[in-house]
Amino acid sequence: MNLRIVSLIAALGLAVLSGCNRNPAAVRDRNLQAGQKYFDQHKYDEASLEFRRALQADPRSADAEYRLGLSYMQLHRWGEAYRAFAQAVAIDPTDVKARIQVAELDLASNRLQDAQQQVDAILNIDKNDVGGLILKGRMAVQNKKYQDAQQEFLRASELAPHDAKVLNYLAGTDAFLTKYDGGEQIYQQAIALDPAFYVSYLNLATLYRGEGKADQETNTLLSGIKQNPAVIPLYLALADSYATHGNWDRVPPLFVELRNNSKNSSTVSLAIAQFYFGHGKLQEAKDVLSDLLSREKSKIEARRALIEVELELRQTADAGKLNQELLKEYPHDPDANLYQGRLLLIENKPAEAITVLEQLSHDVPEKALGHYTLGLAYGQHGEVDREIASLKQSLLRDPNLIKAYMLLAQVYVERGDGKLALSYANEALKRSPRLLLAQLIRTNAELMLGDPQTAERELSALAAANPNNAAIQERLGYAQLMQRKFAEASTRFEEALQLQPDFVPALRDLYALYQAQSKPQQAITRIQQQIQRAPQQGAFYEMLGDLYQSQGNLARASDAYKGAIAHGAGTNASLAYARLAQVSAGQQNYPQAIENAKTSIAQNPDLLPAYIIEGVAYEKTGQFDLAKRAYQDALARSPNFAPALNNLAWLECEHGGNLDEALSLARHAKQLLPDDPNISDTLGWIEYRKSLYEPALPLANDAVSRAPGNGQFQYHLGMILLKAGNRASARQALERALKLQLTTADAEDARRTLGERD
Repeated sequence: MNLRIVSLIAALGLAVLSGCNRNPAAVRDRNLQAGQKYFDQHKYDEASLEFRRALQADPRSADAEYRLGLSYMQLHRWGEAYRAFAQAVAIDPTDVKARIQVAELDLASNRLQDAQQQVDAILNIDKNDVGGLILKGRMAVQNKKYQDAQQEFLRASELAPHDAKVLNYLAGTDAFLTKYDGGEQIYQQAIALDPAFYVSYLNLATLYRGEGKADQETNTLLSGIKQNPAVIPLYLALADSYATHGNWDRVPPLFVELRNNSKNSSTVSLAIAQFYFGHGKLQEAKDVLSDLLSREKSKIEARRALIEVELELRQTADAGKLNQELLKEYPHDPDANLYQGRLLLIENKPAEAITVLEQLSHDVPEKALGHYTLGLAYGQHGEVDREIASLKQSLLRDPNLIKAYMLLAQVYVERGDGKLALSYANEALKRSPRLLLAQLIRTNAELMLGDPQTAERELSALAAANPNNAAIQERLGYAQLMQRKFAEASTRFEEALQLQPDFVPALRDLYALYQAQSKPQQAITRIQQQIQRAPQQGAFYEMLGDLYQSQGNLARASDAYKGAIAHGAGTNASLAYARLAQVSAGQQNYPQAIENAKTSIAQNPDLLPAYIIEGVAYEKTGQFDLAKRAYQDALARSPNFAPALNNLAWLECEHGGNLDEALSLARHAKQLLPDDPNISDTLGWIEYRKSLYEPALPLANDAVSRAPGNGQFQYHLGMILLKAGNRASARQALERALKLQLTTADAEDARRTLGERD
């Protein structure tokens, strides 16, 4: 054969082969096949990559979008799964299986109207589609229309009489309708029909648990395991049953059996670790994961799970080391970056955490936990508005993220917004009706909204179910205290302190109860008794100090605050030091007041009152520049801190000479606290200094009307009245001022002014 012809044939052959490789349909099918192989091996990251490659070859492949959605579902990337399924429907509106997945996710996110649209579309395509009928029934269950749901499930069971899944839905409606015998029979029928459909055993066991039939619950799960010896959820359900009924000793042998029946697979180890983690057995979870990693060092799921456990154990050094290794291999891994943010929060580095988590939320905006943790970081940094915004973003990504509802409810409780707190607590309880913390937050919101009767009713039920919970007893007592049921409230507070001797809220409420009854000495005696029972609770000493200080007994107050510092106030006794500084100032020991205030600030730079105490002490010792710096430091922390604005304005007026700056500061303070007489007096006096007598007069009158016993206010009013031309009223004000407490300089000026007038 001619060489040129051979070369031509070879070239043609290469062209044909190359053309085959570039055929989009062939590339798509090859990637789909590879992706499905990975999917069947439970390698969902790899599967999703292959399905995305299939879509690059053929962007109009509904099948590729659908399979990609299934992969994302396994990876718990719900937002991306939803978009993939929705795109499959957009490409092929008759794709019922994709529509079912969209409806499932809508239903899970409580988007009932969107789910209903998908169900209607499915049944329009095929009115006898079993999946569509099941979804329609589930929609009815969601709306608590159990009879309607039962009719839809009956239709589905007639169309698919041998489908155990349909029978399970049908049995579930009997349970909702409290027809427990009927539900048991249908579940048993499903088991007989298909013993390999393990969900039937799980549902029947759950029904028995609800009826309090512990033996039947256990036997059902044992039967399910016998028929399905390698099915992990059955073992986990049985382990949960053992744990719930106090038989923890039976859990480890059960897991040994599971390991033996599943060849000790990594999936089983991860499931066992997750079980222990969910039940608060953190060390057991760590042991399981450590063992798994000793066998499979590169198992990324195990490494992530171990970091999670170590974070909960506050073993930050171990978690940090493991996470740095993970970040080194996978620098853009979302979970590793999330863990890094959480580590920084545990180490009290919110600013650094915010940097990491903001980047994560930008790079992976669909990750709900990224937004949630960013919200935590903002909250720890004192940026409450941004905290709320991030928590709401997390709920847009995952409407079932219960802890986001919980945190929002708590934030609104702290903000004093009972209505929103109640709303978010109820959203959490919709998803987890027995969640105790959410129930407590809800009752707090009801108390804030002035409804102690409803709160008392709910708390009474909680107390009956949880008789050893000190927090519930305290809240119940508080609801009774709001209704002035003093005897009942006292009993509850005492019960809480009996259960937990160092429980601060209960003793604080008991203190408030004595105050409401004008029994300060009984309050002192009772606090002293509790200090004997819980001598390491620093807050009790602080409470005692507050009582003594309110009575003017500064020596005993000082001793009590020193006790708070020495007995259990911990490494951060900033509040006790601030109060001790206040007592020292009251004793005119200003150097000691300054020292204590500085210690308070060093321990907690955000404790703003400590700056005021420090500044006032500097003023009293004539160190006005240092006083200004103290107020400026407070304003650097919080630019809207009105006491610091007021005091700095006064110093600018009296010792700085910059009256314009003083006026600006005082007006800012007045906007923030319009009813504070000190601020009215300061602003009025600055305007007096600027010869603005007409606007100064109503401010001086306001200060005196709110605090008529303040000599300085009366003196300032008298001087302003004099300049305003009202000599008679000025004389009266100055004479009143001289009968009250005045500085030597002000008293001399008042006498001189009166003498000049005479």
